Amino acid sequence: MTQKLKSEQAVIGSIIMEPDCIDLVKKYIPNGSYFINSNFGKVLDTVYKMNDEGQAIDLTTVYDTIPEIAYMLSEIMDSLVTTVHAEEYAKMVRDSYARRTLRGVLTSINPLDTKKYNTPLDVITEIEKGIGDIGQIIQNAEEMSTLDLVNVCLDDIEKDMEQGINRNILPTGFVDLDRLLIGIELTENVILAARPSMGKTSLAQCIALNVAKKW
Repeated sequence: MTQKLKSEQAVIGSIIMEPDCIDLVKKYIPNGSYFINSNFGKVLDTVYKMNDEGQAIDLTTVYDTIPEIAYMLSEIMDSLVTTVHAEEYAKMVRDSYARRTLRGVLTSINPLDTKKYNTPLDVITEIEKGIGDIGQIIQNAEEMSTLDLVNVCLDDIEKDMEQGINRNILPTGFVDLDRLLIGIELTENVILAARPSMGKTSLAQCIALNVAKKW
């Protein structure tokens, strides 16, 4: 299990073992959509609802409410060492969600799409619009700024591309071009435009060859 999933697991375990920490966790994780694991997210939303309705929260009551995923509860409780770090677990989940959301924004914008973005300013405006809500996710002043989060996310994307981890992104094989485009998405339609005899075909063939070598 990855560290990200372990932190999600720890958040749920902390709440079940110490329901008083719900308000603290909710400050960072308002709902289960922040979780990578949808089953963990379902458990969190259920526990939040139980708390709002004034129901007692413990392993038995949660088990009775969502028996279909009860097999997870024992594993969650067995893996929890302490509830002291519940806030840190929640921050880790929140930050992971923020990075995933930001990554989606950055990879969905192609700065070279001149049909959609007439000027570089249009690209910047689109990016700022996309990441505007993400800044609200990081609520505390001592937390990472949006700019820092962007830089970290870009570093993560570049590392994934170098290691071939992200199978939705195709590296062109040209370092400067990949840094500008953040690679090419599988579903993306890229138009290579230039005057005649400028090397469009040669460039496209080189990119195709580089992609073929990687895949």
